Parts: sequence; structure tokens; C-alpha cells
Amino acid sequence: MKSPILPSLKARDTIVYLLGFALFGNSLAQRISEIVSTSNFISDIGGFGFLGILMAGSAISLVATSVQYSIVDRFDRRRSLSFLCLCLSLALLAINFSFILGAPHWLGHSGLYLISEQQYMFYPALFWALANSLFDSDRAKQVFPLLVSCGFAGDIAGIAISALMPQLKAQFSFGLEGVLAISIALYFLLYLLFEQFLKPMAKETPSRREALDRPSRHPEVPAALHSPSENRRPALLQEFPLLLRLTLYTVATFSCAIIVEYRFLVTTEAAFDSPDRLQTFLSLFALARLLAYVVIQMFLTRRILAKLGLVRSLLLVPTSGIFSALCMMVAPGLGGSSTGLTLQKIPQYSIDETARRVLQGFAPKHLQGRVSLFLESYAVAAGTFLGALVTAGIVVACDRMQIPNEHLCYLAAAAIAGLCSAGAIRKLGTNDRALSEAKMS
Repeated sequence: MKSPILPSLKARDTIVYLLGFALFGNSLAQRISEIVSTSNFISDIGGFGFLGILMAGSAISLVATSVQYSIVDRFDRRRSLSFLCLCLSLALLAINFSFILGAPHWLGHSGLYLISEQQYMFYPALFWALANSLFDSDRAKQVFPLLVSCGFAGDIAGIAISALMPQLKAQFSFGLEGVLAISIALYFLLYLLFEQFLKPMAKETPSRREALDRPSRHPEVPAALHSPSENRRPALLQEFPLLLRLTLYTVATFSCAIIVEYRFLVTTEAAFDSPDRLQTFLSLFALARLLAYVVIQMFLTRRILAKLGLVRSLLLVPTSGIFSALCMMVAPGLGGSSTGLTLQKIPQYSIDETARRVLQGFAPKHLQGRVSLFLESYAVAAGTFLGALVTAGIVVACDRMQIPNEHLCYLAAAAIAGLCSAGAIRKLGTNDRALSEAKMS
């Protein structure tokens, strides 16, 4: 009897299982890095210092993305991903040595958070660019839900390990160094996987000349999406005119998300007096949200996309961001901030991610790597940097001018960012029918 959720896979589809393990491994390692570094960093230097590490991480991501953006569609994506796995393995090894040798904890956890940002941004962008080039559209509809499920499984495993770390350390002396050793081994195993097992299968990336010789207009993109003035735009916008508004939307969305998350971290810092308790709370809270993502993805996302259409579905995130900011204003404690963060995150990581990836599918095949990297890394990093910068500026200004209730000021900025996010995609509404007919039929 076939499963109603998972597609049937034949023995020859070994590559699907390998890719599933690759996404599982990164999701597991990324969740551990993010939760452990965030809880310890917040406990060490507080929420305001966390804004500084956010801006530093975003700046590094912007520079690294600029380099990767210029090569992602010109070099073998498999080799690029294997090289990234090797770099992540070595970087985590260096962080582990810093903990073993007794370096300051704030320094090691800062480095670990910076690595988690690259795990979150670069790895998925390169992974999905590779996966898109390995499967045609019909096969992708069968395979991609399984791959996404593997990513969710890795998230759950990483969150569970993070939640159990204080108990593991107390009972078995298996602390952060041992857990990081697992992540190091995972990335080295993924490096070998991409270098050896996928080498004969992943002959997907076209040469630069072949890419440049392809027609500029993708046959799947509705004619209504091409502006009469597109010839005056940069080359990438001429071939994918949706990119500008999707970029503005993503930057504003993540700016709003960072401000809301900062408020959540400030309230959790005040509520918990030890890094272990904070780490356990963040792990369980992330697990509850993740389970909600899975349920929505399985049972609601496709229905919502079919009912509302792609563009109107994207409006759910700005709307939820505005309401989450208002919720935190009205209820300033841990309960209000937890509710507000949940209200903002669930639509973003369940409905919004799917809608944006479908829209990215309108890009010509030979540009999909750059489009994916630009939106999933560059725009996300820019939004993170902007949100952290605005929040830090408001906090400093309120402190110097002795303005009470500073959280009301930066939460108002979050609501404004939500309005800007909605405005960035408002004009796409006139093309929503063409978009839906092209991809949802």
C-alpha cells in the first residue's frame, strides 16, 4: 500500500535518498548551532549585544553571497556544495578547539552563531539550485516534498539534541564539544558524499557559454509579467522581472522578523536566569513551532495557495508581522512576546516559503541558481542587517534621550516594515491570475 504522503521511489532513485540525507544533516547541525549559540550568547552579553553579532553575520553573508552569486551558475553546483561542506566542517572544528582550549565563551558562541547563519543561508540556496537542476518539473513535484520532509526531520533531531544537552552534560559528561564533533563528522561525510557518490549522477550544470546562448525569455513566464520598459533594466531583471519586488518584499519581511525576534529574546533573557534553562526553553519553543509548520505544510499550504493565489498568499506574512508587533505592544511580557513571535513565524516558514519558491520557479533555468542565492541569501542578509541596525539605532536613541518603553518604538518600526513588505508586492496582484494559471493548474 502506497503512502498518501511520501512518493513511491524506485531502487534507481538512490540520488533522492542521498539528497534527503544531505538536507537532514545540514538541518540537524544548523539547529544545534543556532539554539546553543543564541541561548549562551544572550546569557553572556544580552540582547543588545546580539544585535551586533547579527549585523556582523549579515555583513559577512553579504560579502560571501556576492562572491557565490557570480559563480553559482558558472561552476558545477555539486562541487560548490561539497566545498561548502568541507569549509563548514573545518570552521566547526576550529570553534570546537576554541572551547577545548578554554577560549572566552562569548567568542566561541559568537563564531558558532556566525557559522549557523551560513548553514541557514548558503547551504539551502546551493542545495535547492542543485536539486532543481537534477529533476524535471514532474519528477520534482514527487521528490521535493520528500526532501522537505527530510529537512523537517533534521530540524526536529537538532532541536531534540539541543533540548537534551544540559541533561547529557550532567549525566554523561557529553557536552557541547561532543555535540559539535557530531556536526563536524556530518559535514565531512556530506563532503565525501557530494565528491564521490553524486559525482557520476550530477552532470547538471551547463557551461557558461551554453547558458548565455539560451533565449532570454522563459517560456513559462506569462507575457503580462514582462514590462515594456524591461530593456532598460539590468540583464537579470529583463529575464526575471519579478526579482525586484520579491527582493524588496524579502528585505522588508526579514527586517520585521528580526525586530520581533529581538523583542522575544529580550523578554526571555529577563525570564530565565541560566543558559541551560534558556536553551531548554528555546529548544522546546522551536519544536512546538516546527510541529505547527509541518501540520500546516501537510494539510493547509496547498489549499491556501489554491484559494488565495500566490501573491495574496504572500500578503499573509506582512499582515501577521503587523499583528505580532501589536500583540507585543499590548502584552509586553514573555507570554505576549512568545505569542507574537509565533504569529509572525508560522506563516513565514509554512506558507510564505512555499509561495516564494514557486515564484522563483518562473526564473529561466540557467538563472535559477543566481535567483535562488540572491533571494534566499543576499536579500535575507540585507533584511537581517537592516532590521538589526534599525533596532540598535532606536534602542541607543531612546537610551540617550531617556525615552521610556523603548520597545514600543522599535515594535512600531516592525509594523512599518510589515506595511512596506505588503506594499512591495501590491502591484503583483494584477498578475496573480496569470501566475496561478502558470503554476497551480
